Amino acid sequence: MKTTIQDKAGLVNSVFSKVYKKYDLMNDIMSFGIHRVWKNKLIEWMNPQQGENLVDVASGTGDIARLFSKRNNHLNQISCVEPNNEMFNAG
Repeated sequence: MKTTIQDKAGLVNSVFSKVYKKYDLMNDIMSFGIHRVWKNKLIEWMNPQQGENLVDVASGTGDIARLFSKRNNHLNQISCVEPNNEMFNAG
């Protein structure tokens, strides 16, 4: 049976639509909390400055965008791109 890219995209989208409320908890469990450490390290490495912009692609629940924004007292322009509506709205 041949599976198309559209079929796979639909399946992935439906999975995220079902788990979006517990997505961050799932990441905590699956990574033993390490994903929070690497996200904070990412923000440290990026060293966002006031006036800089961020485009967060596949932003999920927006946790990286929130960390980026918090770093400069919410004075940055941030755009989040997330193909799953439930995940986007959760963020």
